[in-house]
Amino acid sequence: MLLNPLLWLHLRITGSARTNVLIVTAYAATIILFASISFYVAALNVPPRDRIAVFAQMNGIWLVIVTVAQGVFLLLLGPSAVRRAVQRDFDTGMLDSHRLSPMSNLKIVLGYLTGAPIQALLLYAVSLVFGTYFAASYAASPGLGGALGVRATLGGWFFAQGCMLVLAAMFAALILLTALATRGKANVVGILALIGVFGGWFAIVFVPGLALVLGVLSGGVLLGLLTSAKIGGDALTIVYAGALQFTLCLMFVTAACGKLRKPEHPLFSLPLGLTLLIVWGIALLAGMHAAPEYDWLFGEWREYRFAQLVASTIAFMLVALLPLAAAAINLFHRDRAASFGERPVARARLLLLAPLLAALTAMCLDLMLRAVGPEQLSRAAREALLHRSVWAGIAAALLLSFWTDFHCLYSLKALMRRPIIAFLIVLATLKGAPLALDGVIKFCVEEVAERNWTGEGYLTGLSPIGTLMLTPRAGTAVWVGLVVQLAVAIGATALARRVHRRLGKHRVTQDS
Repeated sequence: MLLNPLLWLHLRITGSARTNVLIVTAYAATIILFASISFYVAALNVPPRDRIAVFAQMNGIWLVIVTVAQGVFLLLLGPSAVRRAVQRDFDTGMLDSHRLSPMSNLKIVLGYLTGAPIQALLLYAVSLVFGTYFAASYAASPGLGGALGVRATLGGWFFAQGCMLVLAAMFAALILLTALATRGKANVVGILALIGVFGGWFAIVFVPGLALVLGVLSGGVLLGLLTSAKIGGDALTIVYAGALQFTLCLMFVTAACGKLRKPEHPLFSLPLGLTLLIVWGIALLAGMHAAPEYDWLFGEWREYRFAQLVASTIAFMLVALLPLAAAAINLFHRDRAASFGERPVARARLLLLAPLLAALTAMCLDLMLRAVGPEQLSRAAREALLHRSVWAGIAAALLLSFWTDFHCLYSLKALMRRPIIAFLIVLATLKGAPLALDGVIKFCVEEVAERNWTGEGYLTGLSPIGTLMLTPRAGTAVWVGLVVQLAVAIGATALARRVHRRLGKHRVTQDS
C-alpha cells in the first residue's frame, strides 16, 4: 500500500508534511488543554476523598467524546475527502490521466480510499492514542471502571475500533463508487446526514437489516457488554454485522474498479448486482431475526412487525433495481450494436430476470416472515398470509413491478441523456404517488370535511408497494390495482418494443 503512487499524490495535494504535523499537533494540544481544564475544575468542587470517583467519571466522559470524534473523522470527513478528490480529478482532467496510466484499477481505487482521507486518518490515529489512555484510566479506577478490568475494557475498546474501521471502509467505498458515477457532484454524505436528521431513525426502526448493516445493533450489543447494561442481543450480532459490512465493502470496491475505466457501464454488473442482492437479503433476514431481541430499539414498535416486513421487502426491491438496471442497459447497448451490423442478442435470457427477481423477493418475504414468527403479527395479517390467493396477488404485483421497471429503463436509456433521473421520477410516480394521493384524499375527507371515506385503498392498490400494504385486508382494491398495474406493464412493454423496432429500422438504413 505504501508503494501506491496515488497515496503520496493525494498526500501532497491535501497538504505538505508540515501542514499535517501542525494539524495533528493542534488537535492533540486541544484535547490535552480542555481535558486538563475539565479535570482541574472537577477536582475543585469535590473533597479529596471523592476525587478518584470523579476522575473515573471524567475519563468515561472523555472516552465518549474521543469516540464521537473518531466517528466524525471516519464516517464524515474521510468519505467527504474521497468525494472531493474524485470531483477535483474530474474537473482538472486528472482522472483521464489515471485511466490512461498502466496502474491497475484496484491500485487507483485504493489510492483514493487511503490517500484522499489521509488527514482524517491521522486525526483518527491521534484520537486512538487518547482514547486508549482514557479507557485504561477508566478501567483502572476502582468502583465505576473496575468491574470488567483493564484487559477486558481495553480489549473491548480495540474491538470497537475494528468494527468502526470496517464500517468506515464500507462507507468510503460506497462514496467512491457514487462519486465515480456522478463525477463527484452527488454529496451522498450530506444527503445521508439530512435523511438522518429528518426522520432517518424511522428507516432504521422499520428496516432492522439496515440497522444491522449500519452497525446500530452491533454497537448496542458492544455497549451492553462493556457497561454491563441490559440492552439485549448477543455477541454474534457483532460478527454478523462485521461480515456483512466487509462483504459489502469488497463489492463496492469491485464495482468502483469496473466503473473507473468504463463510465458508460451501470454501477454494478449483472452478476455483481445479483450477488449484492443476495447479500442484502441475508442482511434483511438477519435483521428481522434479531429484531424481537432488541427492546431498546424496537420495543415500542412490536405491534408494527408487519410494517417492518413490508418496509424490509421494499428495501429488497430497491436494491433489486441495480441488477435490473444492469440488464436493461446491457440489452440496450447490445441492441444498438446489433443495429450497426453486429450479431443480435438473445433477449429472452435477459427478460427472465424480472421473474427471477420477483421470485427472490417473494422468497425473502417468506423467510423474513418465518424468522420473525407469525405470532408476532396482528391477527388480520397472520390470517391473510395463510391464503394462497394473497401470495398469488403479491407475486403478481412483484412480477409486474420488475417487468415494468425493466422496460422503462430500457426505453429511457434510448430516449434520454440522463435516464436515471427520469427513471427515479417514473419510479416515484408509479410506486409512491398512489399511496401519497390516497393518504391526502383520506385526510381531506375525514379531517377537513369530517365525512367517512369509503374509497380508501383503491389508489394504494395501484402500486405494488400498496399491494403489500393491503395484505391484511385484501379485497377488491388489490385486484383492481393489479389490473391497473398490468395495464401499465403492457404500456411499458409496448414502448420498449417501439424503441427496439426503431433501432432495427436504423440497422436497415445502415445496410442499405
